Amino acid sequence: MSEEMTTEELPTVQAKYEYCYAAYEQCAALLGCRLPPCDTEVFGGDYTRWPTFRDLFTALYIQNPRLSEVEKLFYLNSKTSGEAHAIVSKSPLTNEGFQSAWSSLTERFENKRLLVNKRHRTPEAIAEVSSSTNAPTVPRASPKKAPVSRQVNSFVTIKT
Repeated sequence: MSEEMTTEELPTVQAKYEYCYAAYEQCAALLGCRLPPCDTEVFGGDYTRWPTFRDLFTALYIQNPRLSEVEKLFYLNSKTSGEAHAIVSKSPLTNEGFQSAWSSLTERFENKRLLVNKRHRTPEAIAEVSSSTNAPTVPRASPKKAPVSRQVNSFVTIKT
């Protein structure tokens, strides 16, 4: 059974909320269990998303002095999926396991050559290259007539 709040009750409820939230903030600060103010998305192994994930995870979790190594590994496990999670899950959930998991993940996705190749194979990068050069353009068929992959392959054939 829910009752609607009247406008006269609103200041009282707001004051109670602010008091409770302030008490929560004090307890969280004393206990050292405050979670980061923002979070990272789950990283599944996309090379183009690796630099963002790496930097955010480092800032929020690795450089957080309140987290133990095993807690960092727990968060790393929960923030990865697919190929990345398969790499992380090979390490035991221990303090020593975090460094092993992070090193393996970094070694796999810090491949600069693959990062550059992935970046240059996106449709945006191809459009960027073609607009920044004086290369002859290929007449584009409507998307209904030719799939995008064929259009991209046509462009690559002319460029090489």
